[in-house]
Amino acid sequence: DKPADLVITDQVMPDMDGASFIAALMGDPKTNHARTILMSGFADIDARKVGAHAVLAKPIEAAALLRAIEAALAA
Repeated sequence: DKPADLVITDQVMPDMDGASFIAALMGDPKTNHARTILMSGFADIDARKVGAHAVLAKPIEAAALLRAIEAALAA
């Protein structure tokens, strides 16, 4: 299995919020290299505080998502 290079997640999920999910990814040596983008209906989330490469406020325009993906993969 090849691990993902990029993970896009929502902040609000049933069992774990997106910030906790990113923390779990970063805490696992198998996935800690992955770039992460967090989507949220709340615009006040700081990407650095949750360990994401970007936080995108919903609704998300396709061009903004593509820019965030390109930036995250280039980091």
